[in-house]
Formats: sequence, structure tokens, C-alpha cells
Amino acid sequence: MRTPRSGCDVAVSLREVCEGRYDLDMGRSWSLVLLVLGACAHHAPQPAPIVVSQYREILVQAVVDGHLLTLMLDTGASTTTLTPRACNKLLRPFMGLPGRGDGITGPIDDVTMVRLGFLEIADHIVHQPYAAVVDLAAATATIDGVLGMDVLGDYTTEVDMPNRRLVLHPAGTTSWRTPDLVAFRYHRLRGGQLWIDALIDGRRVAAIIDLGANLSFANVRATPEREEAALVVRAVVGADRHVATFAAMRDVPVAVGELGLVAQALLIADLPIFEVVGLADRPAMILGADVLGERRIVIAPSERRLYVSRR
Repeated sequence: MRTPRSGCDVAVSLREVCEGRYDLDMGRSWSLVLLVLGACAHHAPQPAPIVVSQYREILVQAVVDGHLLTLMLDTGASTTTLTPRACNKLLRPFMGLPGRGDGITGPIDDVTMVRLGFLEIADHIVHQPYAAVVDLAAATATIDGVLGMDVLGDYTTEVDMPNRRLVLHPAGTTSWRTPDLVAFRYHRLRGGQLWIDALIDGRRVAAIIDLGANLSFANVRATPEREEAALVVRAVVGADRHVATFAAMRDVPVAVGELGLVAQALLIADLPIFEVVGLADRPAMILGADVLGERRIVIAPSERRLYVSRR
């Protein structure tokens, strides 16, 4: 954090004022105050670069309590999460409130909630956020945790995969709107995640938008009606890396409104996560990064709309 010392610091100080990091000296002239307010109103969001791993994990860098961390962007996660290793970087003890968590394959044990000083992502700062501390088996040495909907849900979140960038727009702004985006009304789940209406092989399903999943899943109620038998596979899935048995189908059409998508491999099982989020009694799926990963996606909470690019 810097306070202005010269004309070279003006741009930084305006940004700090917009984000609540610098208090105006009310003894200064009103012209300066009006200038600052005008700058806040027209401040263009600065994107954060995105890196896609070999496993289709969408990675973005964040500053947490002054330390640079690599987080996986996960619209299917209700809570931002750090690994114990990341907490060691921050020199923070794990002592905190005991919590509970649910992964795609069931409950996650040994969850602790800690309060951080600040989290800076793109050009936005979240003051004193809570984070879950979980020993994520899926996290490699380069991944320090997960950026969840408890943070992303406070903004109009633009995930621009073709240009590999994340942009967090203030709620209610529309500068992101372009003609190539198609709008869909979404429904919120208990944990803040969202789902939209979709079709699997013509069957209506509730599709959870989960950019943290590198595969797409469906429950048994959503199984496509096909003559060929599904393959039976065992796969390691979820942040806790549990082994589960699935029926698997290849090249399954998934229609979202006018958009025709394809799940190259759809894994089918009545996973516990569908019951956790309240969708076990209806055909449902998890629409992952394997299907949506190369499109531009905007989540606009003020409109309760999900926007997806046509290609």
C-alpha cells in the first residue's frame, strides 16, 4: 500500500481511494474530491492473467496478506480455500473455527476456517475474508488453493478464456457486454453456485456451471438414452482425489439454449454432491471446463444471468 508522494503516484492513489485503501484529506479542495470521485466512477477494471494447466485447471494469481499465491478458479466451490502449505507461506496458524466441507464424492474431513487480512485479485481487494484450510490432494506444488464463489459472487465475473484473462467488474456495470454473448437465466444453489437449464441428448437437466471441474458429470436420472452400452470406468475425481466408479459415454451433445456443445466424455453416477446442492431428485449434471473451457463466460449477479459466447 502506498500513499501519494508525487505526481507519479496519482494513478495509484486514485485506485486506492476507489478501493477504500486511502482516506481523502477532507481539508483539500472540493475540486480534488470531485476529480477523485470522477476517476473512481470511470476506472476500467484491470484483468488478471489466466493460465490453463495440462489438466484444464484455470489458474490465477492473487496476493494474500502480501504473499503471491496461485489459486484455481472454481465456480463450483462455495468457499475460497487454501492448502496448509499456503498457510505456512502466510505464517498463519491453522487454529480457527472448525468447519465442514463437501467434495464431489462426499464429505471432506479436517476443515478449518481462518480469517485473512486481505486478498487482492485482479485490481480488487477483499478485506478480512474467511478461507477454509483443506489439504487438497488435487493441489500440486504450484497450486495454493481455490478461489470460490464467496469472492467471485460479489462481482460481475468475466472469465475470458480465448484471451486468457479474468476480469472482476463492479456489480451493475455493463462494459463487458458484447454482441457475441448469449444470456441464460440462472438459479442459485445453497453454496452460492449456479445452475442453468440445459439438454443432454434432448433431455432437460439442471446444469451446474463448474469451471473448477476438468470433466463433466451427470447423475443417473440424466443418463442419455442410447443404444450402445456405456463404458464402466474408475476415475480419480474431486479435490480430495477419491476413486469412484462411473458409466462413461463419449461425444454426448449438450444444448444450452441456442448453443450446441459436446461433452467428449460424460461420467455418470449418483455422486453425493448432487444431494448436497439439492438436485438429487431431478436430472442434473456438472458442466465442466472440458465443455466450456474455451469460451468467454460472464456471471452477472445483478441480472441473475449467465452469459456465454457463441464460440
